[in-house]
Amino acid sequence: MKKLFIPLALVVGVGAGLYVSPTYLTQPLVPTALAAPEEQLDTSRPSTITAIQSLGRLETYSMEIEKIMEAGTWGGNLYQEARYKDRMLFLANGSVVAGFDLQNLSERSVTDEGSTITVNLGRPKILFSRLDNDNSRVYDRDVGILNSADPHLESRTRATAETTLREAACDADILDRAGENGQRVVGNLLRRIFSAAEIDVEITVIFEEARC
Repeated sequence: MKKLFIPLALVVGVGAGLYVSPTYLTQPLVPTALAAPEEQLDTSRPSTITAIQSLGRLETYSMEIEKIMEAGTWGGNLYQEARYKDRMLFLANGSVVAGFDLQNLSERSVTDEGSTITVNLGRPKILFSRLDNDNSRVYDRDVGILNSADPHLESRTRATAETTLREAACDADILDRAGENGQRVVGNLLRRIFSAAEIDVEITVIFEEARC
């Protein structure tokens, strides 16, 4: 009887296991009470306005710039390459906007000589630049076999990318283009205003040469 009971017990045990196992596998391995809470973002706390500034800017020219930046450490002998190399190619994408700060205009900026009015917009300047972080990325990185990648190299490169974009815009004569566009836009606007008022005057708009 004992010899018959042992195989029977094994069969019952295996059968119970086959029945229970699928049900058990559908349950989470870690109890809910021990699992990590879901990530949250709370924006209900009050905001603090740290500065308020009135702006009188005229944006007259914008450049979308894409530039490859090479950053890191490389070069030297074979040992230095293997031990220290961490070379990254970074694609910086952003925009640079130039124009005029109209708050700098004064009574001396406008000259009225009878039938001729001359407006001096002053010097054009870069009003702001912005790095597009979503479209700026690392597209190649080469690290020596005895070295490990610097986790802060990309962030340091991003921090200098905006300055690099501004320099590229200056090399492309953004200030001259901003001045010429401002001259044209303001001139056309004033001519329409005086024409609508039926005032016959000649409008001349000038700007001063500027360098980045």
